[in-house]
Amino acid sequence: MATDRRKEDCLDFSDVKRTRSTNLAQLTKLYKELEKNLISYENVEHAKQLYSKLCERFEQFKLAHLQCLDLCTQSEVIANLEVNYERCHENFVEFRDRFSQYIASEKSHEEEIPEESDTVSIDSSLSSRSSVSSQSRFRSAKAKRLIAELKLRKLSEQHELERAQIEIKFRQQVFNQLSEMEEANIEESVWQEAVEEDTDNNSGIMNIRNISQTVSQTLQSSVPESEKECINTNSLSGQTAATDKPKMNINNSTLGISAQSGFSDVSVSSIDSAFQRLASTLHEGFNLPKPELLTFNGTPLDYSKFIRNFETNIEGRISDNSLRLSYLIQYCRGEAKCCIEDCVLLDSDEGYKRARAILYS
Repeated sequence: MATDRRKEDCLDFSDVKRTRSTNLAQLTKLYKELEKNLISYENVEHAKQLYSKLCERFEQFKLAHLQCLDLCTQSEVIANLEVNYERCHENFVEFRDRFSQYIASEKSHEEEIPEESDTVSIDSSLSSRSSVSSQSRFRSAKAKRLIAELKLRKLSEQHELERAQIEIKFRQQVFNQLSEMEEANIEESVWQEAVEEDTDNNSGIMNIRNISQTVSQTLQSSVPESEKECINTNSLSGQTAATDKPKMNINNSTLGISAQSGFSDVSVSSIDSAFQRLASTLHEGFNLPKPELLTFNGTPLDYSKFIRNFETNIEGRISDNSLRLSYLIQYCRGEAKCCIEDCVLLDSDEGYKRARAILYS
């Protein structure tokens, strides 16, 4: 039932709007015809008849306009109708003033008494205008209220849109800040792994030193006090010219003591040679300068030298691919570094292989 009622209202509004347009077209036609008759005073009676028809047609147009306002529910349409009606009313008032001037100027030449029919038509038009004046004011107030409601609705929609834009901007700022925090955490973890690796290397060196000291103390504890005094006297006497003489004395005394203790010469010699190699390795490791690590900036001619240097000094000493990748990124520069930085997001093994392949390509 509500749907049928809505359809009937739409049909009624369409019919009334069509009637309003028809009356407006008839008004325009009467305006043009009256314009031709107001040029001279020969057709005064015909001009009066046309003016009476014009007044009646305008009243019909006003009634149709008021009915449109009653049936219409859209604020935009009501506003357009009101603007159109105001323009038509101004035209009618202006033309009515012109016609009054025309009649006054015509009476100055020849006074005429208006016919009874003209008087009745004018009186009827005045009475009809007075009867609908209250309705016109009511409908005008209704149109203003609908226009005000439309403006309020548009204003609230604009506020909602602005609030949504502010919320989107805030979310973008939060997202950017979280991204910066994640990048800082990744960088911190990479540097922490590098520091742990350096700590492990230092602890390994200390372990080697402790082992060498233990071996030295063990060998010295197996030498009798008389032999130690002899060795110390020979080392401090200054009669030997080369540094290998004390070593030979230590070896001979150690061999003699080992023979007295029941050990074979072969086993003592093996221990002695192992100790000498260990001492020689430690001596070379501490005295040799730190190897220079090359860097790579993406130049193809430098790739072979860089990768051979990296494999010798880093890859051959570290078994963890995550640390290898960290050092590989650290010793790359410019475009080469930019190309492999994102490999830290992959698995450690896959990321290291991927970085090596990128540098090779």
